[in-house]
Amino acid sequence: MATTTAKSATRATESKNAAAAAASVATSKSATASRIIVAGIPKPSEKPEAKPAEKPQSAASANTVQAAAPAAQPRELTAEEKAAQLQKEIERKTAALQAALTELAHKKELNDHRTRFLKTLDQLQAAEAQLNETDDFEAPKCKISFETKPDGYRWDTAFSIGNAELQKEFITFIRAKIRAKVEDIEAELIK
Repeated sequence: MATTTAKSATRATESKNAAAAAASVATSKSATASRIIVAGIPKPSEKPEAKPAEKPQSAASANTVQAAAPAAQPRELTAEEKAAQLQKEIERKTAALQAALTELAHKKELNDHRTRFLKTLDQLQAAEAQLNETDDFEAPKCKISFETKPDGYRWDTAFSIGNAELQKEFITFIRAKIRAKVEDIEAELIK
């Protein structure tokens, strides 16, 4: 009879513990999974986890561990800080694009000058071919004119050169200068 009374008392205590445990259910999330712990009572299929024994630490090593903990977790940026960072990045990229556009405009201008020089070289070659056709002192089809704009309104011829030999020398001189300039422009375009 004493055994029956002991069993009933144990069952009553277990049912009270189970009722109290059911009333105070807490959820605990870990990094790998979540589980429900009922008032600290493990399920019968589970074995209680063994906790590693803590070693006593000196005051200096405890401070080191505490100081290292905040550095391990990066601080989240506020919306204003994120916006400021994005604004700085936009300004940096805008400045880089502006510099690239300026360089591109400069190279386009250089290419326009190169195109004009090459067109002038073609014109000089055509003029030289016409000068080579004549043996006259004065070239009948070519003349080099120097003009001025004294009144700021219209061009007036200051003087002109009609001699074929002087014109050929002028074309040779100018062609060499133009070719040198074209080479300088091409070198700058490549870099």
